[in-house]
Amino acid sequence: MYYSSNYSQYSGYSEEIYDGYEKTSRYLSMQDGTKLAIDIYRPTKDGVLHEERLPVIWTATQYRRAYVKEDGSYSNLDESSPLWYFPNISKILRHGYVIAALDVRGSGASYGYHGLQNTMKECYDLYEVNEWLAAQPWCSGVTGMFGLSALGKAQIMCAMMAPPSLKCIMPNVFAMENPAMMTNGIVNIGWMSHADEGVWKNSVVDPAPPVDEDPDGIMRAEAIEMHKLNPRSETERREAHYFDDYLPFWDTKVYMEAYYPNYIYNINNSQIACYILGGWKDFYAHDVFFWYKTLKTPKKISVGPWNHTDSCTSQEPFNFVTEHLRWYDYWLKGIDNGIMSEPPVLLYNNGEEAWKEYSDFPLPEQKVVPYYLQGRISHSIDSVVDGSMGTRPPMDAVGDSDYPVDYSITRTGYENRFFYTVKGSTDFTEFDRKSMTFTTPPMSRDMNFIGFPVVNLWISADAPDIDVYFYLQEVDEEGKSANITEQKIRASFRGLTRPPFDNMGLPYHRLMHRDQKELKVGEITKLEVALFPMSNTIKQGHSLRLTINCADRGHWDTPVLKPAPTLTVYHNTEYPSHISLPVIPS
Repeated sequence: MYYSSNYSQYSGYSEEIYDGYEKTSRYLSMQDGTKLAIDIYRPTKDGVLHEERLPVIWTATQYRRAYVKEDGSYSNLDESSPLWYFPNISKILRHGYVIAALDVRGSGASYGYHGLQNTMKECYDLYEVNEWLAAQPWCSGVTGMFGLSALGKAQIMCAMMAPPSLKCIMPNVFAMENPAMMTNGIVNIGWMSHADEGVWKNSVVDPAPPVDEDPDGIMRAEAIEMHKLNPRSETERREAHYFDDYLPFWDTKVYMEAYYPNYIYNINNSQIACYILGGWKDFYAHDVFFWYKTLKTPKKISVGPWNHTDSCTSQEPFNFVTEHLRWYDYWLKGIDNGIMSEPPVLLYNNGEEAWKEYSDFPLPEQKVVPYYLQGRISHSIDSVVDGSMGTRPPMDAVGDSDYPVDYSITRTGYENRFFYTVKGSTDFTEFDRKSMTFTTPPMSRDMNFIGFPVVNLWISADAPDIDVYFYLQEVDEEGKSANITEQKIRASFRGLTRPPFDNMGLPYHRLMHRDQKELKVGEITKLEVALFPMSNTIKQGHSLRLTINCADRGHWDTPVLKPAPTLTVYHNTEYPSHISLPVIPS
C-alpha cells in the first residue's frame, strides 16, 4: 500500500468503501417549537445501507439545503454544490461518512424568521441539531462541519455553544465580526443588495424542496408565509449600522447579542479543532488571519489565490476535497495521517504562483519597511496628483497635496474582491488617473511582500467628514496597473480602540456611535488603516503605487457633499505619511 498525505494528494490512509447513498429528509423540532428542515445522506454499498456507526459532517445554510430542478425533481448531494460550494462531496461520503444539510430557521423549508444578521436563536438551533445528529443510532457519536461564507459563520456559531459531540470544523471565507455590511464606518451597499436578493430568493421565491413528511408541500408553504415577514437587508441597513444599534424586528441589539468574539473562550475551552480556509481576493481575507491568531484550539490555515467562492473549484495543486477528508479522518476517525505534524500555515504567493508552508503568521522573518509619500513627481502617470513613494523619509519641512473629491469614481468594470460586482480589465490605469497616486521607482530586484500593509496618513479637509479609499497596486514596465489590495475609512471613525480578539496589533476601528469624532475643518489629523493582507512578489523592473481617492460609486455608500470637499494629504518631516509593507527577505 502506497501512503501519501499532503495538501495535494491523499492515499493509503483512507479507502472508498461505499459506492452510493440513501437520502432522507425531515423536520427537527427545536426547543421553542420551530421546525427546521434537514437532509441526511447515508452511504450504501451495492444498494445496501451501511450498518456501522459513522461520523457525521454537516452544514447549515440560509441559501437552501437543496433546490427544485426544472423537471420538478430535487437536487442531490453533488448537484447541491452551487449551494454548498463543495464539489465532489460524495467522495467523502464514500470514505464512510454521513452528510447532512440544514435549512436554518427562516430560510428554505424551515419555519421561523431570518434577517441578514445572525441571532442567538440560530446558535441554540445549531447546538440542538448537532447533538441530535450525534445521538442517532447510525452516528458514531462525533460530528464535524463544513461550508463557506454564511455556512462558515454557522460553524463558528455552533462552536460558540461548545456542543460536546462537535470535534472539528472547517470554515471557509468567513467573518470575525458583524455587521460585515460596514467597514471602518462606510456601508457596503453593493454587498447588501446581493445578500438580500439571495436570501429572499432562496426563502420566498425559489425555496428548498419540502421534506419527506410533507409530500404536498403544505408545511413548506406555511414556512414561506413566515419568511415573507423576514426583515429585508435594505431595511436593516437603514435601521442599524453600528454594533450598538437596536433592530426593532428582533427587539434587541442583535449585533452585540450574537457577537462572535464574546464566545471565543467557549470555543477555546471546547478544543474543537479548526481548519481555516481563506482567499487573498476575498473580502474576509483579514478575518481568517484574526481567527487563526485568536483561536487556541488545534488549528491550521490555508489561504489561496481565491475570491469568495472559487476556492472550492481550485483543485490543483491544492485539493479542496482532499484537505477536508484528511481533516475529518484525523479528528473524527482517529487516523494518524500526519496532518497535524505539518507546518500549520499554508499560503499561496500570487507573484511566484506557488504554495509554501510556514510555522506561523505573521511570518517570523517579516521585516516592516515604511514607504514614504513624496511630493516629487513620479512621471509614471498623468493622475490628479502624481506623487512618488520610496523608503527614504521626507526631507522637506513643508509638503502636501490637494485632491478635489470626485464622486464619479467607481470600480465597476474593474476587478473587485467583492465577487458579485462587474469584472472587467485588470488595468487600473484609467481608474488611477482620476485619483492621487504615489509611485515608487522600478524595483532593482524581486521583492516579496507577505502580510498586512498599514497606511499612516496625515490629512485635513474642508468638511467635517470625508471618506478615504486606498489601493496598493503593481505597475509593470509598460505602465499597466494591477490592484493588489485595498481598504477604506470614514475619517470620523479614525479613533483607535483595542479589539476583543488578536488582530496582531493592527489599527482597529470599533463600529460604535460613541467612537465617532468629526474633523475640524483645516485641522491636521492622522488616519491609520490596515489594508487587506497580501502575498505578492513584485518583479524586478515593476513599481508599487498607492492610489488614494474618496468614493466607489455603486459599491460603497459615500455621502455626496455639495460643493465637493478637498482632501489634503501631508508628506513632510513633521507629517511623514507612509505605508508600512511586510517585506520577506529573499
